[in-house]
Amino acid sequence: MGKKKLNIGCGDNLELYPDYDGLDIVDFGQRHVCSILSFNPYSSKSNYVEVMANHFLEHFNQDELKQIFKLVKILLKPNGLFKIVVPHKKKDSAWQLSHKTFWTESTFEYLVKPIFERYDFGKWEIEKLVTNKRGDIHAWLRNIK
Repeated sequence: MGKKKLNIGCGDNLELYPDYDGLDIVDFGQRHVCSILSFNPYSSKSNYVEVMANHFLEHFNQDELKQIFKLVKILLKPNGLFKIVVPHKKKDSAWQLSHKTFWTESTFEYLVKPIFERYDFGKWEIEKLVTNKRGDIHAWLRNIK
């Protein structure tokens, strides 16, 4: 049986997050070995209370992010948390060639405005929004069904 939390793009950091099911395209011994974009949320049979994406979302373009946000909404229980960590666009490492999107606090503030629901990211509330001293944005989004 799966755990109640999911770490998408978990990488080889499984020991850092033992309370999470892992999902990654490379097999590090995690529960789900596949691309997030091809993951079938109905095969999981879990309603997660939390989904984490730690330095993962910046590797996707806007259309792919829409797919990911829709998937996370399906995976999360109502009022579950989507915990996101991304580099702030002012951080040098935000500009790595593998990054396709750039993030600020405003990205998340716009994401929760009702007018942006029509852009297919779903309905969310901000539970926490902090940029730390290292220049990483920590956003906790509450799933509103």
